[in-house]
Amino acid sequence: MARTELAGLDIGDRFATIAAQIDVAAHRHTDPLTDLHHVYVLARAGGDVDAFIASMTRHADGLHPGMQPTWRDVVLPNAAGITRYTQGDAKGAAAALDGAHERFIEIGGSAVERGVFESLWLHALIGSGRKAEAATALDDLRARKGADHVLVRGFEDVLAA
Repeated sequence: MARTELAGLDIGDRFATIAAQIDVAAHRHTDPLTDLHHVYVLARAGGDVDAFIASMTRHADGLHPGMQPTWRDVVLPNAAGITRYTQGDAKGAAAALDGAHERFIEIGGSAVERGVFESLWLHALIGSGRKAEAATALDDLRARKGADHVLVRGFEDVLAA
């Protein structure tokens, strides 16, 4: 649903329905990709995203030292970027995501699943007036094997405008 919304379609209040289900399952932290989707839904639905991110941080602190860098340098900055983006702070979202975007693959999932966060980062770059950087990032994405070509085509149109 986040991918659909980032593509410009109206989702209405559907996030609230999903957020109610997340609250029941919150704080399990089964994998980073799922947690980041939970952050997006909670942030969009006005849920307690701060408590969820605090729980993610505690979880990261308790992980095996070999897993902590991914959570510290990729997952938690993504969570901050998602939150800022959903609050209308494109500049803050881009800043939070700048260091993490090159390591999105570490959160797992398919190229399409990770494409949600790449899309959010590109929206944040464009929204903060960094269109040239977004164009370069889109070129890199276009050249990547397994890239989400629907995402690429959508941003080609945005950058051409």
